Amino acid sequence: ELEKKISVGVFGLDNVIEHSVKFIVPTRHNSGVFEASTMYLVNEFDKFWVYDVKNRNLKIFNANNMEQEMPVVISTADKNYAVGVYSPDLPQKNYQKLGYGVFRFPTPKEDGKFTSKWNCVFRMGAIAEGEYNFRCFIVVGKIEDVKNSLEKLAAKFTKIN
Repeated sequence: ELEKKISVGVFGLDNVIEHSVKFIVPTRHNSGVFEASTMYLVNEFDKFWVYDVKNRNLKIFNANNMEQEMPVVISTADKNYAVGVYSPDLPQKNYQKLGYGVFRFPTPKEDGKFTSKWNCVFRMGAIAEGEYNFRCFIVVGKIEDVKNSLEKLAAKFTKIN
């Protein structure tokens, strides 16, 4: 079972959406992978970025079809449309190099078109029956707006020296 709560304009940031999800697991498992948030984007969203929380900068990310530890943003080439994801709970202690996926794959039945995707993923070792709660913040706007809001979110949740 899955429950979710969406809040728009959190922390006074009009372009930030809080996505809180609760997975209700009915039986024990040896491990669990929870894709708490994901977004699929049309062909025009073809530029991948990562937000470096420690250095507070956004940089182009030339890899795809992988998962890594920094918040991700996907934008159009002109940077007028962008969407990213951040979670204060990533990366996880036992999964320091994972948490944010970026993917690009051909769109079925549309030659030459692609779909881009990001996701916010949590992993756990053995899990018991019960509830598991996760939160991700989705940030939208022009690339500079997304960067500025990621910076504010990161500052809210982390202590950067």
